[in-house]
Amino acid sequence: MKALVMLAVWIAFQAGLYCFLPGNIGYGQPTPAGHVLPYNVNGLQAWILTHALFLYGAYQANWWYVIHLHNGSNCCTALEITSY
Repeated sequence: MKALVMLAVWIAFQAGLYCFLPGNIGYGQPTPAGHVLPYNVNGLQAWILTHALFLYGAYQANWWYVIHLHNGSNCCTALEITSY
């Protein structure tokens, strides 16, 4: 259960990055009805921020060790369940 909560927090964090990080507006392919959907092009900023926070946590706050040692197998199980 704790691993599913951690996964939900991760997904919410990534959704927040998508919504709140600035970026250009890109437009996708037209749908069969002729609509063109806009989307926020901020993937590189989200990638950089995510990895910067991970590196900070791994080297300064020792998050990686705590999360991996205490919840490693549960996190793998949660990822397997949600991948289907």
